[in-house]
Amino acid sequence: PMVTAMAQISHDFELSDQLQQSKPENTKERLRVLILLREGLHETARKYSDDYDEMFKKWLTESEQQVKALEEALQKGNQKDFSAGMKALKSQCKRCHKAYRD
Repeated sequence: PMVTAMAQISHDFELSDQLQQSKPENTKERLRVLILLREGLHETARKYSDDYDEMFKKWLTESEQQVKALEEALQKGNQKDFSAGMKALKSQCKRCHKAYRD
């Protein structure tokens, strides 16, 4: 279940990144994907994180909060904050993958 959940999160992240680059004007679709990403992180923490330590849970929560900030930046039309937030989220993902997946 964790692998499947993380694969979906990865898919949603990649789709969000692609939409940012190819359809930056499509705010509605970009927001929809971000909501799926945030909910995926939340549900993964809720359903599957009991087999992991507190740091893993903390990092999932931080990533969920980062996606919420991305949603807000998108709704405000703040592309600079959105781009910086995507970079920060990617860094958070890499940090977790290095510690738990790789």
